[in-house]
Amino acid sequence: MSQILYPLAFRECVEKESAAYNIPTHLIYSVIKAESNYIPEAVSSAGATGLMQLMPATAAGIARQL
Repeated sequence: MSQILYPLAFRECVEKESAAYNIPTHLIYSVIKAESNYIPEAVSSAGATGLMQLMPATAAGIARQL
């Protein structure tokens, strides 16, 4: 039942970033569930986009740092 409510979608990406930044995978999945319900094309009324609902300026800043 938990796989239905909390699918392990995007597993390769989640596990890679989890290991790279020492963040528990379940925390990443929780944020994805809360922010976009696993819909990659999600856009909030404020303009945040993607699985974890980042604002475009925030995403651009993070991309520059990486």
